[in-house]
Amino acid sequence: MDFGLAALQQTITDSKNRGSGSDAKLGYISWKDGETKIVRFLTNEVISASIADRVITNDGKTKDFLIDESRGDFVAKYGGKSREYGTGTLIEPKITKKGVAVAVLRAEQADPTNPARRERSDLLIVVENQGQNYQGRSFGIIKQGIGNFWKPLMAVAARFDGLCDRDWAITRVGGDKDTTYLPSPIEPSNDAENALRDLAVVQQYYGYGRPWNPEDPARFLYCPETLVEWADYYGSEERAKFWLTPKGPAAGQQRRVFGFSSSFVQSYLVAKAKWGRLMSCGSRTNRQRVCHVRAALRISLVLLPRAPAPETAPTPQLRAAPLGAKNVTLNVGRSAGKCNCVSTLNLP
Repeated sequence: MDFGLAALQQTITDSKNRGSGSDAKLGYISWKDGETKIVRFLTNEVISASIADRVITNDGKTKDFLIDESRGDFVAKYGGKSREYGTGTLIEPKITKKGVAVAVLRAEQADPTNPARRERSDLLIVVENQGQNYQGRSFGIIKQGIGNFWKPLMAVAARFDGLCDRDWAITRVGGDKDTTYLPSPIEPSNDAENALRDLAVVQQYYGYGRPWNPEDPARFLYCPETLVEWADYYGSEERAKFWLTPKGPAAGQQRRVFGFSSSFVQSYLVAKAKWGRLMSCGSRTNRQRVCHVRAALRISLVLLPRAPAPETAPTPQLRAAPLGAKNVTLNVGRSAGKCNCVSTLNLP
């Protein structure tokens, strides 16, 4: 099994020429605590890549980005940030090494002729596309930590001819930072499974590398993109620019906030993040009084477009602070007095 960045350096001209429609993208295969999934890997190659975790995107959600050192850090270029766990403070994204592979989900059921024996087949799904339903297979990217996922798997796979010659039952145990994965190889039990022991046969059967035909009604039964194609776009400048550049009419505009220290601004942003929306800077009177505290300090903030909020969303207010005050109180309350949260922010 090739475990490295070789796939990211190889030429991808041929794969790009295949093209892929908007409906030809891989999803993700993940596990919950205690869950077991059966997968068949479609390539013996696993990419080991640097991943920027949970970067805040311009839709208010988070995404991961692959950092390809040979092309540059586009997350940093477009100012990508993450939020610190527990505090919500804006920080530089954490970069972690993860292994990435392509697989298809399989299903296990009792053999009708021998209930004591189990047999496996592809997990078929119904794909809705442009108002029509199609039969498809569950292809996806497996993007997991090297230490707790790939090392145990590689240790077992070393006894066989790579990853692709059999199905694997993988169980997740634990959560958060105390998570391990238990891989269990499944020996082929019938002629159909024995026929899929050869890598070339596996890739042909699942259409790995097959040109995507958006007119083929059977297209969702085949893998929509290769691992190299996925990695090329996942770490591209095009993707980083699309998700990290502010959108909407307020994009690129700046509002200037005078008289706030950097610590005050940071605390203020953290308070806003707790409620998942942007807010104004408080009353005019309060802003004027804070300006008296540090009139010389001027900070420019780029505020993202305001998202519509439900009527029950909390309305933050800054209480007026007297001249010379060392802190100001931020009062956040829900309608009808159902919830009230008061945060004290330190002034310079």
